Amino acid sequence: MLLHPRHRVPRAVVRRAGDIEQILEREVARPLRQEVFERISRRSPVDLRIPAADILRDERTRRPMKPLVVDASALIEYLLRTPRALPLIPLIESRHHQLHVPALADVEIASVLGRLLLRGTLDDA
Repeated sequence: MLLHPRHRVPRAVVRRAGDIEQILEREVARPLRQEVFERISRRSPVDLRIPAADILRDERTRRPMKPLVVDASALIEYLLRTPRALPLIPLIESRHHQLHVPALADVEIASVLGRLLLRGTLDDA
């Protein structure tokens, strides 16, 4: 598909878009399954003294967790620590809440972060 010369994207924007893609890949990408299993196999065993399931069950019975649905916009505010995030921080970081996010929240967050990087509002550090 050829673009009309008037609609050409400046080279700096194209380079910046490549940088954004690399940043998002680095931040969002998950390791391959085989790599995860290799990492696990290299670790030394941990003696918990009691089964992990008992630890989790005990924690859940002592403090029932309240469900908290957090949408992508709230998570972006939280991640960027904006002033709007101040009331959200204790809720999101609380051990008393079980967080639920929409299925596409990661895609929405990546999209917004990419747009902020393109605009220069957010640096890649």
